[in-house]
Amino acid sequence: MADLSAWAAYKEITIQADQVDSNLTDFPCLVILDADEDVGGRCLASGNDIRFTLSDGETLLTYERETFAVASGEATGAFWVKIPSISSSTGATIRCYYGNASASDGEDAVNVWDDNFIAVYHLGEASGAAADSTGVYDGTYTGGLPSQRDGKAGYCQYIAGTFPYKYVDILNSVGGTNSLKSIGDDFTVSLWWNQPTVQSSSESAGWRAASTAIELRKEGDPIYPITFNLGVDASKFSFGVWDGDGAANSGRHWGSTTLQNNTWYHAVATIASDDQYAMYLNGSVDSSGGIGSGGDGTRAIGSGTANLQIGCRARDDGQKDRSFFTGYIDEVRISNAERSAAWVKFEHANIDSADNELTWGEEANPEPTAVIPQIIWYN
Repeated sequence: MADLSAWAAYKEITIQADQVDSNLTDFPCLVILDADEDVGGRCLASGNDIRFTLSDGETLLTYERETFAVASGEATGAFWVKIPSISSSTGATIRCYYGNASASDGEDAVNVWDDNFIAVYHLGEASGAAADSTGVYDGTYTGGLPSQRDGKAGYCQYIAGTFPYKYVDILNSVGGTNSLKSIGDDFTVSLWWNQPTVQSSSESAGWRAASTAIELRKEGDPIYPITFNLGVDASKFSFGVWDGDGAANSGRHWGSTTLQNNTWYHAVATIASDDQYAMYLNGSVDSSGGIGSGGDGTRAIGSGTANLQIGCRARDDGQKDRSFFTGYIDEVRISNAERSAAWVKFEHANIDSADNELTWGEEANPEPTAVIPQIIWYN
């Protein structure tokens, strides 16, 4: 239990239950500070003193600080806070503490993301690498990236499908039970995208989108195996998945929604161990069913090196400029588990809603630490 009596103030935050269809566990909740004068007037300029707790004011919650700044006495920032439990009936209540000039940095980004997350990319960098918030698979920006822009949550990247081609390159040669190489039996891929001009043409190949937002496949093999390909094809959300032995245990699936120009979409694809897929667009199912027949049912890359590409197809044979994406990409997440429909729905609502599905209380002062008087008896 943490003693936060030295902090100047806190605000209570209620996570609304309206968009929570079933109980959620260890959910990474987006908490936005929007030009908050109370916080800005008391906190450190770095935001290092900010803490999040359960409603008891003692149980610390792990968090990641994606962005933070204080300007003209107002604090603005984006935090990802790991919430142990969100009830479908009552939501959850947490606190945000601030105002301690001697506090050390409380951020613990790696532990915000549960053990099912393989990689998380906020893509908000203005320079340097594309950081993986799980601390494992940092990516390399190419072709003049990063090109930092305002995104759905904090900042994002603008991927321009013109020469020199821009994409994010991630390689994984080390295996294990929770690595890019092992993903396959069931998994979830999610991201946000916005194309100024939606890709209306269609790719002739059986599994890839004409405009690829993200793809994972075996490095050095131009044909297979591919684990997944997500993007835009014929103005629809496209999801391709390929069997580990190169047989047609899937192919490509399209959503039912016609995408619009200059519009943010939350695109999510899940695969279950029984070879059922689901495609979600903005929190709702856009397509679902069986992924196909034939093949050995194995989608893990196994031997060799996994090649993950954000912004184009994942090839190293001189054709990475094919199926490139043009537009904004934000919040890329890969999990080695099938996320539930309730998880996907609230993930969308939490990022997309104007209030982030949060209700903020008024500023309050921490309760002083109780002092128990010592009674000394004399005979």
